[in-house]
Amino acid sequence: MVATMSAPTIAPAVPARWSLRRAGGVGALLALVVGVMVTAFAWPAVSTSPRDVPVAVVGPQAAVQQVAGALEQAEPGAIQVVPAVDEADARAAIESREVAGAIVLGQQGVTVLTAPGGGQAVATLLAGVGDALGAQLLTAQGVAVTPPATTEVVVPGGVGDGYGVGFPMMTLPVVMGSLLLGLVASLAVRGAAARLTALLVGGVVAGAVVTLVAGSWLEIVPATWGVAGVLGLGVVAVSGAVAGAHALLGRLGVALVAPAIFLLGNPLSAAATAPELLPAGWASLGQALPPGALVQALRSVAFFDGSASAFPLTVLGIWAGAGLVLVATTLAGERRTRLVPTSVVAG
Repeated sequence: MVATMSAPTIAPAVPARWSLRRAGGVGALLALVVGVMVTAFAWPAVSTSPRDVPVAVVGPQAAVQQVAGALEQAEPGAIQVVPAVDEADARAAIESREVAGAIVLGQQGVTVLTAPGGGQAVATLLAGVGDALGAQLLTAQGVAVTPPATTEVVVPGGVGDGYGVGFPMMTLPVVMGSLLLGLVASLAVRGAAARLTALLVGGVVAGAVVTLVAGSWLEIVPATWGVAGVLGLGVVAVSGAVAGAHALLGRLGVALVAPAIFLLGNPLSAAATAPELLPAGWASLGQALPPGALVQALRSVAFFDGSASAFPLTVLGIWAGAGLVLVATTLAGERRTRLVPTSVVAG
């Protein structure tokens, strides 16, 4: 009889158990990450207060000076009074985003001109300021009647966003989706040309889709080509920053840039408030990052006919251009790799 030998069986590999110290360390690290995220999002919110908010004031010179003094005494450094020649001058300054609103001092009362399109938080603030000043200013002018201030909207926000909450809820997913696009293009798409295509096509399509949803359907912003263009540029700026960092530093670049945009760019974008309500240095940083630039460019193009859009559009263009250029530079390396002979001729 011929003995047969059975093939040896290979036992499935059993994953090694984590030590309690290692598991505890991972848990502590993730807890710290949660703490950092809470700090990043909650600190700007609780630190929100008016800081040098430019407000035009129309009225007799003496009354304007009284307003400036009263505002400075009530909350030092909160409002920057900008004298205006007349109401038409104040309206023009609001529409060009030179001021955030205006207070018109009339013989029969106070009229507050607001611009919710530039941020509902500032518009609400100015309405409250007008009511508080009404009695004081009218008494100073010898008028006995002290009614609340009349509020008039000069630059409204979205038709379907009466409370101003839809705009920040729209911009946050745009940034998050852009980060995801950048991560996928960096880590899953092979080849520089394919990555560039993914970034550019993703930006164009995302801009169009968000405009259809937030514009045509929800009416948070107008459904215009300008809005779609700003959104598309913003998507490319965020995703390109991630992909460009990957092209420059590899996975380390992704690990540095993506969290920075998420943890700093989003909270400091002032999408729910306005840059004037953030601490000065942090507000400047927020406007230099893609999310903050996207918010300001989108507000300018959507509600102010493009006024004051040059700076944020330039910021977005720099981020988008730098990211795309960094990705494109890897094309040369790929071409050189393809030109290397795949066989070696023996002597």
